[in-house]
Amino acid sequence: MKKLGLLAIAFFLVLSFGSVTFGQTADLEVGADVLTGLSFGTVTDVSFGYVQGGTDATIDPTSSPTHTNAGLAGSSVSVGNFTISGTDGADVNFSWSPSNATLAHATLSDLSFTPTVVNVDDNTISSGSTIQLGFSTNAAGDFEVNVGRTINTSSLSAGQTGNWSTTNTGGTPITFTISYN
Repeated sequence: MKKLGLLAIAFFLVLSFGSVTFGQTADLEVGADVLTGLSFGTVTDVSFGYVQGGTDATIDPTSSPTHTNAGLAGSSVSVGNFTISGTDGADVNFSWSPSNATLAHATLSDLSFTPTVVNVDDNTISSGSTIQLGFSTNAAGDFEVNVGRTINTSSLSAGQTGNWSTTNTGGTPITFTISYN
C-alpha cells in the first residue's frame, strides 16, 4: 500500500507540474501612423511695386498692414504669402536660407531684403522654428505664413532707376524648407 500511495503522489505531482514549460512565446504587434505629405500651397511673391530711391520701402506682413514708400504711382504691393499643408497637429521644422534675399540690377549695386515672417495670428516666426500644423490656420485649415519687411534704397542716387529682383542675374531668392519633426 505504501508503494501505491507513493505512486499516487508521484502521479499527482507529474500532473500538477506537467503544465510548467521552460519556453515561452509573446506576440509583438507593430503599427504606424502615416503622415500626410507636406506641401506648400500657392505662393504669392513679395512685390514692393514702385518705390522712391533714397528712402526705405517697407511692406508690413501683419494682418493690418501699413506700407511705407511702396506701391507708389498706383502700383501694386504684395505681401509674400503661402500655406503649409500636412497632418493636423504635427510638428514641422520650418526654416529658410539664405537669411536675406539679394535683389540684383543689370548694372547697379544689389539691394538686400531680410524677411519678417509671421503666421496669421501676427506672431513672428524665426528660421529653424518648430511650427504645429493646425495651430495657426486660415479658413481652409492650412498653416498660413506672410512675409514682408524693408528694402533700403538709400544707397541709390537720384538718377539710378530700373528693376531690382531676385530673378535678375546675380539675384538670390529665399528658399523655405519644411520637414516633419
